[in-house]
Amino acid sequence: MNKVLFNFHDLVLIVVIIEGLILSLMTIFTKRNLSNLLLGLFLFLSAAIAFDVLIYWCVPLRDILAEMSPALFFVMGFAYFLQGPMLYWYTKSLLYRDFHWKRSDLLHLIPFFVYPFFIYFSVYRHDEEYQLVLIYDYLTMSRLDHFAVYIWAQKLSPLIYGIFAIKQMVSYRRRIENTYSDTTHIDFSWLNLLLWLFLLAWLWALATHVLAQFTPVSVSSAMGVTNNYLTLMLVNALVVYSLSHSGVFSGIHMETPAPASEPEVVESLPPTYGELLKNAMQENRFYMVVDITLEQLADKLAISPKALSATINSDFGQNFFEFINYYRVEHAKQLLMNNLDKNLDMQSVMQESGFNSKSAFHRFFKKFTQMTPGQFRKKYLTEAEPDGKHANA
Repeated sequence: MNKVLFNFHDLVLIVVIIEGLILSLMTIFTKRNLSNLLLGLFLFLSAAIAFDVLIYWCVPLRDILAEMSPALFFVMGFAYFLQGPMLYWYTKSLLYRDFHWKRSDLLHLIPFFVYPFFIYFSVYRHDEEYQLVLIYDYLTMSRLDHFAVYIWAQKLSPLIYGIFAIKQMVSYRRRIENTYSDTTHIDFSWLNLLLWLFLLAWLWALATHVLAQFTPVSVSSAMGVTNNYLTLMLVNALVVYSLSHSGVFSGIHMETPAPASEPEVVESLPPTYGELLKNAMQENRFYMVVDITLEQLADKLAISPKALSATINSDFGQNFFEFINYYRVEHAKQLLMNNLDKNLDMQSVMQESGFNSKSAFHRFFKKFTQMTPGQFRKKYLTEAEPDGKHANA
């Protein structure tokens, strides 16, 4: 990577820079919303980091820029402290339709605001000769206490926010089960995969820094080059995902009540709510609406979503997802017991019970009956035969 100007490995970084800049502008201005703004800023920061790596490790380019102004080598350092928060906020903006910046979010920007002061007192207040030493002798620079802390913070910041983003995904999975009765239309697998891959890339960068202290330069250099290729693939994958999966997240409110398994102080609710809900499910069969949501059911019952969620949690010990599918399973059981002679196929049973996917049908049927639909029908048929009720089945 340090033999000729713009060797093949350098070209990878140049591609990341060009793609990052172009795609960030396209993303921000093509469809103006918060998610696209955050994605565009993330892509711009990825380009800035690639530029920071390029000018330091491409020796011919480093010589040219060092002669122009050593100060150029520390301009892009802020990007490392913004990349993590941007991916974290981007994830939240996809998952929660009412996500917006709050005053408390400024806390995530503290490292960014501290960086200019750090660079001034560590670099810019010194003469150019000292700055050139920092540029050309990375080992010496990294052993200075304040720069050692800075480099560790630089490597750890995106890694920490990658973990935060994945925790948001885990929380989202739990919350959608308290909002939707059918989640087959919500596909977050690709975003989850991308977050894990970014986390892996940032973990790889941290490992490269750690191993550089104990291994030959060739080892850490090879790991650094590998990370550049990984960054290129991830930036492209993130853009492709964002363009092709922009509509798969229905989004839920950030204040959606948490599942029953999470400790929560619930206000005292009228005891009639439980009976109201039970009667409504039996008489009106709201569970037959394939994609019914917590908000829609609450609207039909003329109570608040929070009160409905609390009632389901406290009176039935279930979340909304389990509650609706419990009634669907009960309906499916009745269909199977009442149609032993008609050989009703399982696809029809599934659809007539309000289920939208075979996997959900079989999963919840087994959850609530400890057997598959086929086993249930066979068992009930066997039990019915001695009475002569279904001898011809």
